[in-house]
Amino acid sequence: MDMQDILARLSFDAGTRIRTWKKLAMQAQYGLPLKDCLNNLRDQTQRRNPVLSRVFDQVLKHIGSGHHLDTALTGYASPEEIMLIASGQKAGKLPDGLRMAAELLEARRRIVGAVTGALAYPLFLFFMAMGMLAIVALYVMPELVQLSDPGNWTGFARGLYLISTFIGSWGGIVLLAALVGGCVGLVGTLPLWTGPARKIADRFPPGPCTA
Repeated sequence: MDMQDILARLSFDAGTRIRTWKKLAMQAQYGLPLKDCLNNLRDQTQRRNPVLSRVFDQVLKHIGSGHHLDTALTGYASPEEIMLIASGQKAGKLPDGLRMAAELLEARRRIVGAVTGALAYPLFLFFMAMGMLAIVALYVMPELVQLSDPGNWTGFARGLYLISTFIGSWGGIVLLAALVGGCVGLVGTLPLWTGPARKIADRFPPGPCTA
């Protein structure tokens, strides 16, 4: 997988897929052949987003090799979307399968919005706590250390000193940055996951809610 393919997959996000499935469903509903539908979308995206048009190039290439649409979409859409599209195509009702795939993504986005709203306040409190610990470690604790020997501290004061010392060290900074970056990266890129990794992630919340 080269960089162009990675960028194309990133461009083909949930919102783009919703619009794509709806456009394909509408065109297929009026009897336009699937290849012509995909060619139209590729030509449209070529002008606005050349990177995204690579997705349609690859899908058309697979279909030209004799594969069905569901096989051609492997790696670009979630397994659930592909299953719905495949079911519609096999039943001779491709527009219905495409619409159901779009509805699935829309339902997931609504759920994600609700989950995000519910988690926003706890996350705000978490980052506030991290900020306060950082202030204590970088500004308050050095002043206290000058007034008293930390070796004589016990209980809560001793624990706070150890935590502050770790947070103020490079190890603590790297760990906090890794935790924050990892959480943001995981949530941000989960909608792009496909294949076995996505199936494993979907077993844990909020995996089943994202697409």
